[in-house]
Amino acid sequence: MGPTTRRRMLALAGGTTATTLAGCLGGGGGSGVDGDGTQAGGGDGSGGGGASTTQAGGGGEAGGESTTDDGPNDSPDPDCTRLTGQPTPYDTAGTPFIFRFDYVDSWELPEALQGPGGRSQGISSPVVTVDGETERAGIRVGQPFEALTATAVDENISDAVSGEYTPFAVVRELEYAGETVRVVGLPDAELPSYRFWLPHGADGTQYYPVEVDTLTSILRTGEEGADRLLCVESTVAAVETIVTSLEPNPETTIDEF
Repeated sequence: MGPTTRRRMLALAGGTTATTLAGCLGGGGGSGVDGDGTQAGGGDGSGGGGASTTQAGGGGEAGGESTTDDGPNDSPDPDCTRLTGQPTPYDTAGTPFIFRFDYVDSWELPEALQGPGGRSQGISSPVVTVDGETERAGIRVGQPFEALTATAVDENISDAVSGEYTPFAVVRELEYAGETVRVVGLPDAELPSYRFWLPHGADGTQYYPVEVDTLTSILRTGEEGADRLLCVESTVAAVETIVTSLEPNPETTIDEF
């Protein structure tokens, strides 16, 4: 399957979740950043947004022998060990991000995008080879600048998960700044996309939306369209590196917006 088709599958694998979540929760494209969402990673290696991933063994990984250099492997299966690394802090000092987080150090950080409505940072995975084609994964971390009240957050979550046919649910909880934060997502998604609201300010009355979207073009198409995502567990582990390391950013400039 050619690169164009893989990029289409990229959108189907991750973009549908992100777009649907944004519509469900009233979010815009890219945290209010101008553009068409291209920051959220892609299979062509051009990058504007990207991914964070770490290695984890299991059925989601396609093997492939490790390479001895920095280039993608020649095996039909991707070398998922290229997606491994150590957590390293992302420097949010002097930015409107109200939070700090870690990402995996083998991943690339393209320039963040910022507009009047929000800020968006992509993290791009190392390139791997699938059947002779170079592919990658990506994660987008975004924050709109409009704060909500606690009541508005409750209403957003209720609207997202209520209804007979809604696919969304509160999929996990995070401990952040002494509060329990509810996280909305698709319970059965192979690659997570999350929406949650983090408290900010001494009075605890402001909550800022945070968007974490995961995309990938690391996949294989089987017979009769039976597509299989590869390096899933390492990609999910990279998301965990980000989400579980969130903490308040004491040097945020959000009050300037």
